[in-house]
Amino acid sequence: MRNIFAVRRRGSGASVWNVLFWWTLTLWLMRLWMRICYKNRRFGMEHVPASGPFIIAANHQSNFDPVIVGTVAHDRVYHSIARATLFNSKILAWLMERYGVIAIHRGESDTKAIRRAIEVIKRGQGAMIFPEGTRTADGNIGEFQRGLWLLIKKTKVPVVPVGFDGAYDAWKIGTKPKVFGMIEVRVGKPFDGETLIEMGEEEGMRAIRDSIVQLHEECQASINQRLQ
Repeated sequence: MRNIFAVRRRGSGASVWNVLFWWTLTLWLMRLWMRICYKNRRFGMEHVPASGPFIIAANHQSNFDPVIVGTVAHDRVYHSIARATLFNSKILAWLMERYGVIAIHRGESDTKAIRRAIEVIKRGQGAMIFPEGTRTADGNIGEFQRGLWLLIKKTKVPVVPVGFDGAYDAWKIGTKPKVFGMIEVRVGKPFDGETLIEMGEEEGMRAIRDSIVQLHEECQASINQRLQ
């Protein structure tokens, strides 16, 4: 088990308060809530790099997703890339600022957001992106946008695939969140950034997407088995 008080390793320059309060205490409470209400199970947390910069790429099913990813990647400070419209809510904007969320304008090539993500990665921290760019409309994983590849190309750091299921049923687009449900999340082995660059954009992105799809399907199968 990794040392939660290893602030320098976990935060790579983040303050003690930020690491121990926001990335330890509050995320522990979120994990407890997810466990009680959504029977959340987590697998593969050892695949999140213990130190050094990284990119997390995950599928996108609901507004719960940043918390779901946080339940498996809480050992490290990272900056999520989220749509700018979420900052319209003052309360949500305040919370996202505490976690260093980077705003990106959907459907646009937001070079400012990508530059900010590159900066935090070069500081030794991580960036988390939903490559689909928006929440799924049917529970399945859609095509990936180029934002992920731009980060890989500019930083060449490990890419950690994360796949989960159950969030779509708990809070699909256009509905209110359910109080109870069942969610599982799995972390796959990281892809080496240099190797992905050598593979080229099409093959590299396909490899990442295939990994996330497989992780998602494993979670889906496990949930279906638990429901039987």
